[in-house]
Amino acid sequence: AEPLGREALRRMRALGDTEGVIWALINLGAIARYSADLDGADLLLGQCLDLCEDMSFREGVGWVLNQQGAVARLRGDSERALGLQRASLAEHQMLGDRWREASGYDELAAIAIQLGDPAEAARQLAAAEDKHESLAHELTPVFSSELAPF
Repeated sequence: AEPLGREALRRMRALGDTEGVIWALINLGAIARYSADLDGADLLLGQCLDLCEDMSFREGVGWVLNQQGAVARLRGDSERALGLQRASLAEHQMLGDRWREASGYDELAAIAIQLGDPAEAARQLAAAEDKHESLAHELTPVFSSELAPF
């Protein structure tokens, strides 16, 4: 995945597509995170956050904060992870992005487990489940008209 991500980043830069660069950096940061390259993830996500803030791209800011929070959690820095996830969740709530809100609640549950608070983890998982449930019953307008005959 990493070579494809690097190629996407190269192409987005060549096109001058800043939003495309942002998504490529987020994806590369996630690849680094899942590959246990936490330093690489921090570097890529930090670059990405700067771009997002320069563009006032709130969706990107929220998702980068989520990924940075996950990296902090994996490093064992629960307090930093908690702050990043709360900031991410606030961005996604402001945007009305329920899918990413659910992801934030999932991460908050993982942090609660790390902090030894299973009751808080259960509350966060319930909040995530509520968001997931609300998404499962929703059709976007583009699909509603196509599926109406069924």
